[in-house]
Amino acid sequence: MLDALKAMHGEVLTQIAALEAVVACPAPNRDSLSNARWRLMRASRARLKLLNDGVYPALCDTMPGPVAAFRADDAASRAASAKHIAYWQIDRIIADWPGYQAVSGQITARMRRRIADEQRAFYPALGRAVATPSVASRSGR
Repeated sequence: MLDALKAMHGEVLTQIAALEAVVACPAPNRDSLSNARWRLMRASRARLKLLNDGVYPALCDTMPGPVAAFRADDAASRAASAKHIAYWQIDRIIADWPGYQAVSGQITARMRRRIADEQRAFYPALGRAVATPSVASRSGR
């Protein structure tokens, strides 16, 4: 599971960088922006699925407080993301490119911080869990 989480983090970070590159352009490109947003959303959803289906169940007994905090943050992040996507539809982005650039930078920075938090919390714990049969069996290993 640790390898899967590392790979998922890598994919999300790759998609964040791709979006940041598009957003850094002086003018918006509708197709590039739509594609980058879609790919980041897809990678983020896959990461969340891995957390919910594998990481959290594997670690809920050994680190219940952090898992609960991450789950609460997930709920808040999903709500904020839905609001962001609903507000910043492509026509609004085109009309207010500087505004979108600023907001997008804040969101991608938050996403990078969240991944760093997950790495600090989960990588060591999952590394230990591989050697613990009872935890490994709950995680599907």
